[in-house]
Amino acid sequence: MKRSKSSTASSSRHKAEAERAALLVQAEGLKKKLAFDKEEAEMMRRSAEIKAKREILTLETQLATADAKIKVYDEMDERSSVYSKKKEKLKAASSQDDDDEEEEDGVDDENNEDDDDAVW
Repeated sequence: MKRSKSSTASSSRHKAEAERAALLVQAEGLKKKLAFDKEEAEMMRRSAEIKAKREILTLETQLATADAKIKVYDEMDERSSVYSKKKEKLKAASSQDDDDEEEEDGVDDENNEDDDDAVW
């Protein structure tokens, strides 16, 4: 039994159509893989971006905390300085009062001595 030419041609055509269908499926699979790869790359890029933003947020928070501490320390230094200045003024005023009292005592003593001489 010999195959006819039309039967052989038909068989070849079926093979070609089957091969073409397989190639179309492979092409569609590659397109889907490419789309998936792009999506995955975008997700990885976004993930890296989110990670960097998180690290920046952590650093900014640490900087803000340090700034707040510095502000508190500066305010404490300022209060301490104001307190020291007030203390120095009070000490100076107290010392001046003591000096004034000594001068007054000295003046009174001199007057008393003069008075004593006058009486004797």
